[in-house]
Amino acid sequence: MCAVAYCADVGNINTIYTTITPETNSSGNIGGVYYSVPRYPNNYPNNAQCTWTIHSTGNTTVSLIFTDVDLETCCDYIKVYDGPSTLHPFLGEIQEYRNQSFRSSSNDLTVLFYSDHSVTHRGFHANWVFIESCGGYMTDWMGDLSSPWYPNNYPDNSYCTWTIHSTGNMTVSLTFPDVV
Repeated sequence: MCAVAYCADVGNINTIYTTITPETNSSGNIGGVYYSVPRYPNNYPNNAQCTWTIHSTGNTTVSLIFTDVDLETCCDYIKVYDGPSTLHPFLGEIQEYRNQSFRSSSNDLTVLFYSDHSVTHRGFHANWVFIESCGGYMTDWMGDLSSPWYPNNYPDNSYCTWTIHSTGNMTVSLTFPDVV
């Protein structure tokens, strides 16, 4: 099950904080449509400031894909942060549509939308998906590693990095018994 969030149109200045958290789901990837601005697809209001945190659970990250962006390019913007608030690392800013996507390094991704006092446009629409994390740092003498969901197909947008560290004069030997 997934949630849909939007910034409510309340008064002259909107500061709405919404957290999107999935219900428990054992199937791996889950996602949803993220209608972000008040009145979308109609024009958003002036003086809007909306903040959303998309929170995944377990060993997952958040992938956010913008499918429509129509903002006043001089003055209105969307900012994306890698974490549960705008105090976390800045991932990027969007003022116009360029098929942009962002991925968190952990369970949270924060989106800030701002509009000034003048011209308004349609706003934005984005989809989000929770992706099972993979990879890691390995120091044991032996071990196994595999892609997410192995032996089934791995999920879209997977990116896994493993660091295998040996000590002293030891070398690392990898054997791939099953590569399809």
